Amino acid sequence: MEFILTPHIKAILCGRGMCKEDKLYCCATRCLFQPEDVTDPLFGREIEIKGTAKCPRCNTIVKYPDDLEFDSISQISRLKCPACKRIVPQSLMTFTQKVVSRHYRSGKHVYMHKECADAMYIDIKDEENGEKEETSTSA
Repeated sequence: MEFILTPHIKAILCGRGMCKEDKLYCCATRCLFQPEDVTDPLFGREIEIKGTAKCPRCNTIVKYPDDLEFDSISQISRLKCPACKRIVPQSLMTFTQKVVSRHYRSGKHVYMHKECADAMYIDIKDEENGEKEETSTSA
């Protein structure tokens, strides 16, 4: 099953115990986002929420989570435009990170980046056996 990861869906998954330390990790055998020389097996495997929106005031592109700022007074994280500092509502946000979920008979769920799931299966074209059909043109 494939779905787009949003903050709401991540909160649901973490509430059901699918996250480890409030982070959702890629379970692919070879994660494309993990660096080569790493001793920690989970480093770089975190599936992050990604998204973009346009600021309604100045039409600057706001990126999630890069432009997310924590407001210490209200104790809430809010999206702020990097140019005009206006708060951009999350309803304008278009989330882009796709996640693939696999369910096994043992009841275990695993999640992986869409890119990692696609890289697990390599499509190889069938090679022709080198013989071309002769077409006869008899008159």
